[in-house]
Amino acid sequence: MKIILPSNGRCTHSSMEMFPPKIEHLRRAADLSADPILKKNEFLEPLLKKPEQLKKITCDDRDYLFCVATSVIYSGQIAFVTECECGYKFNDKHSLDDMLLNVLNNPLSCKKVIFGVEYTFNTLLVEDEAAAAEKALIDDETYEQVLQTGIVLRTLGKELTPENYVWADTVLDLSVYLLALVYQQCQKHGLDLRKEVVCPKCHLAMESVLPITGDLLKVDMNLIMDRFKKLLAHGLDFKAFADLTLVEYNVLVQKINQK
Repeated sequence: MKIILPSNGRCTHSSMEMFPPKIEHLRRAADLSADPILKKNEFLEPLLKKPEQLKKITCDDRDYLFCVATSVIYSGQIAFVTECECGYKFNDKHSLDDMLLNVLNNPLSCKKVIFGVEYTFNTLLVEDEAAAAEKALIDDETYEQVLQTGIVLRTLGKELTPENYVWADTVLDLSVYLLALVYQQCQKHGLDLRKEVVCPKCHLAMESVLPITGDLLKVDMNLIMDRFKKLLAHGLDFKAFADLTLVEYNVLVQKINQK
């Protein structure tokens, strides 16, 4: 299927060809990186007709592709958990059809003069974010801080060298550091992940935001494999089973149940 990217033609690629995930892709999801950023990239690459293009699109483009792929797993809906102020956690679902799609109307970069110094602010591409995540994986305790500094450096067009990390954390003006993070938020595009929900316990109305993380790939493979055993009686071998998309799998199960 051809996916028009929400970066609105401002990247090298305005659209990408993506195949729906198959059971084999879900089976291998447990072996993907534990890092929430790298896991999304690793899951998407085998689904793309030209996986080398992934690194050259924006992170929000990537998250849009990830939402489309995972929505196929859940028949157009994405499940998520919301925690209320009262401490109660409850399940809800986002329908892909109900989400608004915001396109990017700004240039990918802009120049700003701050305290007499000119800085270029760049919208993060997947390769920028992945590089920052890989640097941050060195130490779990400092992951968030190192990742954030890496994002600031790539926003400012700086290489991720040890010297530049020291520069960003000790020399770079704090206002510029924070502005680099704000800039990424101002460049947001893709699906509007907000939804109004009501806590079933205290009935508080609130706005919930669907997190686009690798946790969306949590599928009960034990249930699917249990059903595969039942399909064996109908002449379906494991190779053919693993090559099914979730839609094809559900259609096949329905046909067998109707017999």
